[in-house]
Amino acid sequence: MLISSNASRQQPLRRRPGHDFSNSTRVALDQQEISAAAGEGTDAGFAEAIRVYQQGGGGTCTASDVADEAINQCNAVGDPKGNSVKGSGAIRTIEGFATSGPTKMMEEPTYITYKDYWGDEKYCDTFVMSAYNSPTMDAYQKIELIKKGTPYQCVWMYVLHEFEDAVADCRAGDIYDNDKTPTGAAPHAWDEGVAFYAGSLEGEAGTGSGGQLLHNLAQKRCGRMDTCDADGMAEANVEIYKLFDQGRDEIQAEKCEEAAATLKKIIPLMTLPLIQGTVEYAYKSDPKSAYDCKHQAEGDRDCLKEWAEGWAFAAAALPQIAKCDADAAEVVRKNLEVPPAGGKAGDQVPDGYMKVKEAVEGTYECLGITCEQVGVFDAENSGMEVCTGGGSSDAALGLRASLLAALAALAAYAL
Repeated sequence: MLISSNASRQQPLRRRPGHDFSNSTRVALDQQEISAAAGEGTDAGFAEAIRVYQQGGGGTCTASDVADEAINQCNAVGDPKGNSVKGSGAIRTIEGFATSGPTKMMEEPTYITYKDYWGDEKYCDTFVMSAYNSPTMDAYQKIELIKKGTPYQCVWMYVLHEFEDAVADCRAGDIYDNDKTPTGAAPHAWDEGVAFYAGSLEGEAGTGSGGQLLHNLAQKRCGRMDTCDADGMAEANVEIYKLFDQGRDEIQAEKCEEAAATLKKIIPLMTLPLIQGTVEYAYKSDPKSAYDCKHQAEGDRDCLKEWAEGWAFAAAALPQIAKCDADAAEVVRKNLEVPPAGGKAGDQVPDGYMKVKEAVEGTYECLGITCEQVGVFDAENSGMEVCTGGGSSDAALGLRASLLAALAALAAYAL
């Protein structure tokens, strides 16, 4: 995992002393298995996706696993083996992320915004399981809501929780509260947040297509919205890894309020790809747009996939949009929400994609992002243009400057 835009990019997880985060990053393997199983579009595939979501992937324990004292999680043949296993032997699962709000996040502002909007302390689990349990939802929609709901909502909020936890530990006077690491090692909670953001499947350049978590979410959106740098790295990722390092350093120095301020700059950059996806798929799912969403060629199922993708992105950002502008959120929800029973082709985006785009754009300043950061999808055919104005967050204003600073620092490090 890499943070700058030249050949000597740093690897923020591997270079931190005192921790091995390979197990934490392997939650990406769970997401990979969930996506593959759900993507089959069959009852058996959906059931397997939910099994991995709830129990962890990696298959089940064999007799040799049970006999191996180094494999703590295998007590009996057939037990879940897990991809991401804690030192205690407990298996880390995405369902665990999705359901941890009531016990871990009740004092965290962004989580409060989300649970209050949905009226549900386990809103992400509800989103995923409602799609799975719907007897009438089309398979195209079920696939997208499950495989995108898990990273965009469940993992997203848990990444933010780890950063919030690190700041709370700092304020409590024990920056190593999570694992009692020796002075000088990176605080565990903060770096674990980075691990869950990055995952384990991004490739050496950080620009590959094999990733499953939030790093890859930003990478995909930058390619679609023309917001990658010259080397193919999402500009949002360039900036966010700089802030990850800055926040870690501030916590190590016990500069707790500075770390809290850094976290406030991270949140808009984590939200940015969700907004980009909402705008892109409002256009793609609109039957009246120039985009040919009828590629499925299966009668009344046309465009259902794109509609569900749009709702997966929008649902992940709606609580923040609503906090900024309730009317704008209502426009987005009216046009992109997939009903619990599944949507009927032709019912989506009744007001047209430009109405959605304009509603979302009105919240950019409040969200702390800019029109330039969001970019535009397929300007030649969509008729969409990059808006003007938008937010002026420190993260946005400092993007180019910080990229240059990161490159300079890396050049000095290489010397």
